[in-house]
Amino acid sequence: MWTQLKKTLLVAGSFALLSTSGGLASPLRHSSINLTTRADSSYVGYGFYYFIGNGAGQEQIFAAVSRDNSPNSWDVVNSGQPVLVSTVGTKGVRDPSIVRSADGSSFYLLATDLNIGSGTSWSDAAQRGSRSIVVWKSEDDLATWSQPKLVEVIDQRAGSAWAPEALYNEQTGEYDVYFSSQLFAEEDTHHTGASYYRIMRSSTKDFENFSEAQVYVDRHNDSTLDLTFLKTEDSLYRFIKNENPTSDPHPLTVYQEKSSDGTVDGTWTKVTENIGAGVIGANEGPTGFVDNQDASKTWLYVDEYNNRGYVAFNSIDAAQGKWTLDGNAGEPSNHARHGTIIPLNQNQYDVLRSQV
Repeated sequence: MWTQLKKTLLVAGSFALLSTSGGLASPLRHSSINLTTRADSSYVGYGFYYFIGNGAGQEQIFAAVSRDNSPNSWDVVNSGQPVLVSTVGTKGVRDPSIVRSADGSSFYLLATDLNIGSGTSWSDAAQRGSRSIVVWKSEDDLATWSQPKLVEVIDQRAGSAWAPEALYNEQTGEYDVYFSSQLFAEEDTHHTGASYYRIMRSSTKDFENFSEAQVYVDRHNDSTLDLTFLKTEDSLYRFIKNENPTSDPHPLTVYQEKSSDGTVDGTWTKVTENIGAGVIGANEGPTGFVDNQDASKTWLYVDEYNNRGYVAFNSIDAAQGKWTLDGNAGEPSNHARHGTIIPLNQNQYDVLRSQV
C-alpha cells in the first residue's frame, strides 16, 4: 500500500509499548471462521472491487466483473467510474475488502480512510493519519449500497488503520476485523518516534462498535501489511506483505503461512515467501480465492504497485506454496490496485453485467 516509509519505520529495540500498563488487551482465542472453502455450482462469475491510484479521484471504489466464470478477463463497471464514493473522513478510500453477513442477506465493504491525492504526505498518513475505516453495507444483490460510515477501530496510540479485512467468527457471533497500524508510546502524542506496522485485530457485531484493538501479527521491528486469509477444503492460509526494506534477497513481497489447526489463532508455519520474486516486481495487497469450478485450484492476485497493478498467480498445490504466474490473466482496463475478488451467484453476476 505504501512505498515511501522505508526510512521512518525502523524501530528502536527498546520500544516497549505493549508492556506498559496502558498496553493493548491480551489476544483472545477464536476457533471458528466462516469462509468460502470449495467450488460451488451456484457461482457463475467473479466481482472485483479496488481503487486505481494515488491521484485526485483515484482513491474511491471501482468495480469490474468477469466476462465468464473465469477470473482471467474483466469488464469495468459504470464505464470505469467509481461505484462508491466516500464523503466522510479524508474523502478518499483504498484497499477495499468485502465480507458476507452472517445470515447471508447482505455484504459489508470495508476500506482504508486515506486520501494521498489531496496532498497528504505518506509520513503524515502513516504516523498521524486516520484511525478509522470506511464501511458500506449492500443488499445481497450488490446493487443497493448504504451511505459510507466512518468508524474508529483503534485508539490514539496508533498512527493509522490500513487495509481492513473482516471475517465472521461463528463461535463468538462477531466479525473480526484485521488491519495494519503503527503504534506509538502513550507519551509520544505527536507520533514522532520510530515505529513499525503490526497487524491488529478488533471485533464487532454491527460495524459500529468495536472492541479494543489487539496485536495479531508482530514481526518485531519488521513492518507487516495487507493480511488476507484463504481457506481451502482442508487448510487455512494467510498472506501478508513483508514491508521490511532490508530483507534479503527480495523485500517488499508477500509471504504465505499455514495454520496448525485451521483457525486464525493456531500456530502459523511459513509455507513460502517472496511470492513472485524474479517474475514480477515488488508487490502487496494479496487477494486469494478458490476457483468457482475446480476446488483443487486456488488463485492469488497481488498488486505489483510500481508497474502493472494486479497480476494473477494460481496453484494446484497451495499447501506447498507453488504459485505460477498466469500469463493469460488480464486485469481491468482502469488498472486495478489493492482490492478484493469475490465469487458471484447468477443474480449478483447479472446485476454487475448490466452495469458494464
